[in-house]
Amino acid sequence: MLRSAAAAARLGGQPPLPESSIAATQVVRVWQLATHHGLPLADVLDAIRVDLEQRTRFARQVDARMSGTRASACVLVCLPGVALLLGQTAGADPLAVLADTTLGQLLLLVGAAFAAVGLRWSEHITRITERPT
Repeated sequence: MLRSAAAAARLGGQPPLPESSIAATQVVRVWQLATHHGLPLADVLDAIRVDLEQRTRFARQVDARMSGTRASACVLVCLPGVALLLGQTAGADPLAVLADTTLGQLLLLVGAAFAAVGLRWSEHITRITERPT
């Protein structure tokens, strides 16, 4: 994209329509401002570069900090399955209780609903936290 924009600058034209990214949108806006108001394009593009580097650094920090939250959510979702396997291994036969009794089936349904809601809520919290402002 920047090569075609540089070629358009040499020929005195407008930049090509960019793909839908923050960087491309900012380059087009800066180009239009520089052309309209006579601003030095290099200085403004340098400011965009600094801004994008800071956004990238911030996004990486948020991603790194959220990895613990994602891991905790994964453990919490997998924990009931691990408990069932341990119960089966110990000879308690929790699968028979969950499959054969009415109370077990009700508890299985409620437990699966809680696990699904918890996973969905964890995804929601993570998505809100990672969303750029």
